[in-house]
Amino acid sequence: MIYFKIKELRELRNITIEEMADNLKISVSKYNAIENGSVDLKLSKLFSIAEKLGVDTRDLFYGSE
Repeated sequence: MIYFKIKELRELRNITIEEMADNLKISVSKYNAIENGSVDLKLSKLFSIAEKLGVDTRDLFYGSE
């Protein structure tokens, strides 16, 4: 699932939850909800997450890493 891939890539890159939340201009609790899959992820946020993680958005769906 995409949410688990986001968390996996974030951890592999040693990026904290706080850094991701700050980069996305959202609260840490809101970012946690994204990684836990408890909120719908807007496409604009998905693009921002992929950019911060240094991957193509498609990699979050298909996992080429």
